[in-house]
Amino acid sequence: MVNNNVHNGQNQGQGQNSPLNHKIYWTQSADGLTWSQGALLAEKASVPDVIRTSKGEFRAYWVDFSSYTVQYTEKIGVARSADGSTWELLGTVDFSGLGNRVPVDPDVVELPDGSLRIYFLDFSTAGGQAGMHEICSAVSTDGIHFTVEAGIRLSSASIFDPDIIRLSGGTYRMYLNAGDVVSASGSDGLIFTMDQGKRVERGGIPGAIVLPDGRVWLYCSGNGIALYESSDNGTSFVLKKDSVIPTPLQGGIVADPSVAAMPSGGYLMVYKYQPPSTK
Repeated sequence: MVNNNVHNGQNQGQGQNSPLNHKIYWTQSADGLTWSQGALLAEKASVPDVIRTSKGEFRAYWVDFSSYTVQYTEKIGVARSADGSTWELLGTVDFSGLGNRVPVDPDVVELPDGSLRIYFLDFSTAGGQAGMHEICSAVSTDGIHFTVEAGIRLSSASIFDPDIIRLSGGTYRMYLNAGDVVSASGSDGLIFTMDQGKRVERGGIPGAIVLPDGRVWLYCSGNGIALYESSDNGTSFVLKKDSVIPTPLQGGIVADPSVAAMPSGGYLMVYKYQPPSTK
């Protein structure tokens, strides 16, 4: 498996492994196991997230490097789609009350009142190095203009890439990339506490979805992108399929999956493609 993290290449300029060369693709599947060929959504883009809102609209978010010049100038890109196939790029997210925070690794959930909450890693606390990293959040009524919420959702050593689901019992679980996939739990979506142990060893950046029967599917790194399944509220996982999206024949890496349910059945995934290294 590959532990692939956008931040590892963030200061490598125009090199082949730089996120300036990453691309975001979307794809669809009838069963979550076999996926159609991916189609390009955004270039100079990494660590995507996708959500289907109660209004029936899909929103995709990602770390946007299209105007990147130096560290901490990355933005959060956003696009929308009515059908999960035709996408409209909406530019970048506007944050109010951000202060010195640098939002990366977006994950968006819909709140009971229909507003959207975006969770993000404050990269100014991470700096790409080991240390206590902070996950923060902001809320929005239109999915573009977000107001930062007070406080910190989670602070823990060397965590990246939050992915949050609401479990069938109403509590929240946050999956994180710490090399292994680890998790944190919270009752209200605002305060999270780290769970014991690992969810998936060496899984890299996670993307989870709760199925109608309460099972949790977790997509993460494997031979390409792998799928794991949990029947105990997303605590322990077993491998369901090692390669739902295989490593491309031309080389490179597919990773950073995020999945949403389609209204008529089936699933939509956004993911990152990182081209192969060249010397």
